[in-house]
Amino acid sequence: TIHRDMDALSSAGVPVTAERGRDGGWMLLDGYTTDLTGLNALESQTLFLAKLPEPLVQLGLEDAAEAARIKLLAALPTFARQTAETARQRLYIDPTGWRRSEEIAPHFRVVQEAVWQGRQLRMDYRGANGNLSQRTVHPLGLVAKGSSWYLVAQRDNELRTYRLSRIESADLLEQQATRPDDFDLAGYWEQSATDFSARLPRFPVTVRVSPELLPQVRHG
Repeated sequence: TIHRDMDALSSAGVPVTAERGRDGGWMLLDGYTTDLTGLNALESQTLFLAKLPEPLVQLGLEDAAEAARIKLLAALPTFARQTAETARQRLYIDPTGWRRSEEIAPHFRVVQEAVWQGRQLRMDYRGANGNLSQRTVHPLGLVAKGSSWYLVAQRDNELRTYRLSRIESADLLEQQATRPDDFDLAGYWEQSATDFSARLPRFPVTVRVSPELLPQVRHG
């Protein structure tokens, strides 16, 4: 058990050493210190990217969970805190997908680089109507919804959402992208998704069900 624990600490980046003999044992390297939980910059980023799990919301714990995140963010070293905040403003994960089909986004890496470097992006984009047009945008963030990826960007001083699978070519430009000071990626996406759902067409239907299946339909 002790060896497994020491292996786990070593794998996590904690410098533990062993000395044999009567006075030997396990010890940390001299001078070693850790930040809070030993999280590195990439690990700390992941804590602030995902949408709050629905069960916590249903239990009324969303305020407590958000407070815990804020306290954890404040306890991180300055560099890690800045890195985590930058990631939170440029990447958002919404696990509630539109559907489960996989999508191909061949220019994902170029778009991602434009978002992280804050540079303008020129792309050939095929709209929902099938028309192909060239657009130059100011990338603001990436959103993953289920298996689909979206680019949130500013174009002509308006916020737009582009589906990455519809981008047919992408070129990273040298010009710096303009970013609104008050832009919040998670807040924009939540409102955008709500507006999109509200615009979906709805059709009244009449369903005939046999009496023995009615209980299953009601609770399905």
